[in-house]
Amino acid sequence: MRGSNVVVGLALALGAVCAVAGCTEDGLPGQVLGKGLGRNLIVAPGGGAVAFLLDAAHPDDRTVPDDLVAGDLWLSATGAQAAGMKVGSGVPSLPGVAQFSAKGEALAYLADWRFRTGEGVLMLTAPGRKPVQLAEVASAFTWSPVGTALAYVSRGRLQVSMTPLTPGKTFTLDGVQTFNWSPDGKLIAARAPSLAGGKLMLLELTGGTVRELGPSTDFSFAQDGALAYLGLTGPKGGDRTLSILEPSAKAPRELGRATAFAFSPDLTQLGVLSTDRSPGDAFGDLGVIPRAGGPLRVLGSRVSEWRFTSKGDLLFLAGYELSARAGTLMFAPGAGGESREVGRKKDQPGHRTQSFQVNAKGDRVLSIVQKADKRDFKLELWTQSLTNVDDGKKLDEGVYGFLITPDGANLFWKSRCQGLRSCVLFRAPIDGSREPTLVSKDVAGFDLSEDGKRLLVAHGHKHAARAVDLSLLDAMGPPVDPPVRPFALEVDPGARFVDAQGKRVVAAKLGAHEPKVVAIELP
Repeated sequence: MRGSNVVVGLALALGAVCAVAGCTEDGLPGQVLGKGLGRNLIVAPGGGAVAFLLDAAHPDDRTVPDDLVAGDLWLSATGAQAAGMKVGSGVPSLPGVAQFSAKGEALAYLADWRFRTGEGVLMLTAPGRKPVQLAEVASAFTWSPVGTALAYVSRGRLQVSMTPLTPGKTFTLDGVQTFNWSPDGKLIAARAPSLAGGKLMLLELTGGTVRELGPSTDFSFAQDGALAYLGLTGPKGGDRTLSILEPSAKAPRELGRATAFAFSPDLTQLGVLSTDRSPGDAFGDLGVIPRAGGPLRVLGSRVSEWRFTSKGDLLFLAGYELSARAGTLMFAPGAGGESREVGRKKDQPGHRTQSFQVNAKGDRVLSIVQKADKRDFKLELWTQSLTNVDDGKKLDEGVYGFLITPDGANLFWKSRCQGLRSCVLFRAPIDGSREPTLVSKDVAGFDLSEDGKRLLVAHGHKHAARAVDLSLLDAMGPPVDPPVRPFALEVDPGARFVDAQGKRVVAAKLGAHEPKVVAIELP
């Protein structure tokens, strides 16, 4: 009976919302943001606005991959009386071609996209504001990680507008193909095309000074503003010279050689991957080198995936096997010492780790493990303490996707799948201290609100292969039986929460009868 009460309660609450905030013509509480087939929903930081494509179609060009489309870009605020407006045409479904500023005040995007040349018209707008053109031709752009400064490349020239919403100070730098902002937004590292020598330059935005650092193939900022970069690749590929320019230094200094690198969270060392023994491969030898300089400490070989934890330890997949796309999960303490296998399963041969994720505290790792049998393998979900790397526990098998709650205490995952659109959703403490709780059946996907209290659950729509139906659940509540009745039918799988509390959802309603994009208010 609990399920019936929930259904009735939700229906009554949605009716009350309709009475106050209004509903769409088909009974969904909220507002219609745009009419037409919607996709590629982009929510602004803070949830104050949303952008989306309407009526996108594949261009008449056989060289363009079948999964890429272009359409009209719409922008809308997400308040109770929100109304969308068309802001551009010919906007492609490529990642990064439409971006909100760091706090969601404005939207920059590339319209009239030319797939063959990878360029478009750079436009800028905000909810209720007429779009303005910033560049007739642009190939790349990125907002500052702080504030509203915008940098973009137009015809090989880097242009930086410090106040793009209003006339203000600008900087330019010629001969640029790619660039990165420093975390504090005070520096930009820009690289010339490889055919032009790949020269790396550092633009200081306070005074407008430019420093040339030499040729480079890859570069990255540390959180304190230090810039590390790799030199040019040799004729056979493999490692390149790794150099670092400290924030107060007059010149860079060499640290060693590497194919890839990353700063540790405390910024005292760098993880480096070497492929000199196997140039061109996607795996190599992993080690760490002190940022101040010193000998390389080798941690493992045939390493593919690797990352630092928030505590400065390193987790990585060693002994990588291309045929299985998996390896052995290893742990290397940041304070030094030998690398160790995580959760060694001596009594269960044939186990290989396919992927892993570390929680925010850096004291536990979740991994998808392949359990081999005579013909194939199953995917198992394991939880592992990093304070005792031998203390592992299997949570489930046949797992496809998992999500850690914001507080790091619990875990959601899908398993028992009959195809990818009909799985069972489970929840359990991240340490496996209690048996898993069945949350919902027939689940195609799910989204967790930022506060970790609500679940947006997608169920496969019976009569449309791509569409889903949406229901709302208490993330930490008991299982509901019978299942909660969906509050929205036949929508695009990209539906998501807009606000941190999970009280507003934006969704693209599909179907032949008046498809539309709606902002749905929930009780």
